Amino acid sequence: MYIAAIILGEDMILHHESRAMTSFLTTTFTEEERLSIQMDYFFFTRDEKLPGKIHALENANFYYGILPENADEEGIVKVIREYDQQNRYDYLIFGTTVSARNLAVKYATQEKKRLATNIKEGVFTEQKRWKKDIFLGNVTEEIFATNHMVITLAKNVPAVYTGFCHPIWKKITMQTQFCSHITTCTREKKSTATGWEQAEKIIVIGNGVDKGGYPLIEQFAKQIHAEIAGTRRAVENGLLPVERMIGISGKSISPKLCIVIGASGLAAFVKGIEKSEMIFSINADKDALIFNYSDYGIVARYQEILKTK
Repeated sequence: MYIAAIILGEDMILHHESRAMTSFLTTTFTEEERLSIQMDYFFFTRDEKLPGKIHALENANFYYGILPENADEEGIVKVIREYDQQNRYDYLIFGTTVSARNLAVKYATQEKKRLATNIKEGVFTEQKRWKKDIFLGNVTEEIFATNHMVITLAKNVPAVYTGFCHPIWKKITMQTQFCSHITTCTREKKSTATGWEQAEKIIVIGNGVDKGGYPLIEQFAKQIHAEIAGTRRAVENGLLPVERMIGISGKSISPKLCIVIGASGLAAFVKGIEKSEMIFSINADKDALIFNYSDYGIVARYQEILKTK
């Protein structure tokens, strides 16, 4: 088995992330299994002073890339893609930070790999499974690990590993055309979509929609002939695949009617729906930001509204 661990951060964050990552690996795999695993650690940081010792597995490869101050994610994605194509990793494990999660989403989307977020632990017995935290960690769901090759760790993964190793660092040359001078770059235009993104009506669900209420959303979508997409939190909660995620790290849509249900309206999400001809929002919170971007809105629990349809 060949695993890549991708860690982003500086100083104390880097130490915590490497410790959490290695704690996850040591609880998922037995000592005997770890001896047969090939392991690559990737550290992407702005700090050129690297630690002499870190919480990590022995006999691993340690790569690092120094990021310019105005670096974006594309340079890191390019590096990971090159090493993945060369080594054919069985699993790519990203850390617990928001930046690591964003990077995982982008990589999985571009490479068309299945993504699982908020993984707390793995069970690699007869059937390999990831244990996924959903609904703010109140529920754990098991999913097949063989179906999800790219994962991000849950924020509450215990960082308890006490062992140290002294890494031999190998520097990665970051391509500046991908990582710097962002102000002079323009994103490549995506080809015209022909799938669900082109639907005239799209329902976008947020963290306010849970598994119990999702059947109501599905029924409503069928009634009005609409597609269903979601915010990052809806994807992380296991309601939708990453391919249906809307926002800066996901897809942008421009339907004639966008119905937003249970989404707070953070800027990163709104960026993905702002080109909609009409935005209609349902949210129980009268102060939800989404109403600032909506043409029409209802302050109510979506269950009450949809059950009357």
